Amino acid sequence: KYNEVHQSGKNMNVMKAMLHHNVLTKLARRLNYSGNLYIDKFLTRKNYDAITKDMPQAKIILVPSGEQNSIAIAAASILARYYFLMEIAKIERLYNEKIPLGAGPIVDKFARNFIKKHGRTNLESITKHNFRNFKDLAEDA
Repeated sequence: KYNEVHQSGKNMNVMKAMLHHNVLTKLARRLNYSGNLYIDKFLTRKNYDAITKDMPQAKIILVPSGEQNSIAIAAASILARYYFLMEIAKIERLYNEKIPLGAGPIVDKFARNFIKKHGRTNLESITKHNFRNFKDLAEDA
């Protein structure tokens, strides 16, 4: 989904605002919660409101330095990282590969070897296509 949204021309801040807003409003609706919802302030209020104007509305509070100033935001960040690592572990089991995270020569080498073993389509299904190292792979092909 990330690659699809990014290819439509939306930058990282737009995607992040839309995704944060979407998950928070869905959770609030599911839990019948009508209080304030807090996220890290990674863009201005004006920009956030412009991005989310056509989405379901909620009481979103943008907290400067959110992880440092809000236990709820810090806890959400920890949970998000945990679930991300669990998803990576599933992919590692699926391909029987230890997947290095981030960027750099180790990741580049891994990607080239992954393509040889599992094919480019499988690599495309587990990577963000707008990253430099992914673009470099296209040049190698």
